[in-house]
Amino acid sequence: MWDYSFIIPDLIILYTFAIYYFVHTRLPIKINHSFLRILFVNFFTIIFDVFASLAIENADKTNSFVIRALNAIYFVLFFYRIFAFFIFTEDVLGIKRHGKSFVSIISCIFFAGFELFAFLNFRFDLIFSISDSGKYSPARFYNLIYVCAAFYIVFSFACIIFYHKKITRSALLALCSFNCSLLIGYIARFAFPM
Repeated sequence: MWDYSFIIPDLIILYTFAIYYFVHTRLPIKINHSFLRILFVNFFTIIFDVFASLAIENADKTNSFVIRALNAIYFVLFFYRIFAFFIFTEDVLGIKRHGKSFVSIISCIFFAGFELFAFLNFRFDLIFSISDSGKYSPARFYNLIYVCAAFYIVFSFACIIFYHKKITRSALLALCSFNCSLLIGYIARFAFPM
């Protein structure tokens, strides 16, 4: 059975950030949009995680396609959430997201590849598999979620190193702390998967 004990604190934290965001909109417009994107994507990722987990727990009453679809959507959102955190870093650094920039091209190519794997899981057992009885299990490419996180965190630090002169020291410290927190979170997820 999936542990739901973190859902309420997660949602309370998201709610607190959303209230703070709407009361104190002092961030520049582009960073505002990136922050709001993180809040919404994280909210929907949590919601689909809960629905997917409930479907798995009630596999005897749930169609296997529904279980597969909910989990595939969860992973689509999971990869998008990682990308959203990268876009936030990019926006704080003032990196322009236009089609011809190296950062934009590389980040979008990898994002498209990760999302493709998640979408293909609607049909093929790549990241996870669902048995006929509705049992969920990680599939051959499950660790792709860690590859995705590692790629975007390393790429974020590379961007921070390359563009750090464009931001204040406090913004630099905040970005480094933010990305270190993400790194610690994904290391913990990898080390303690249950």
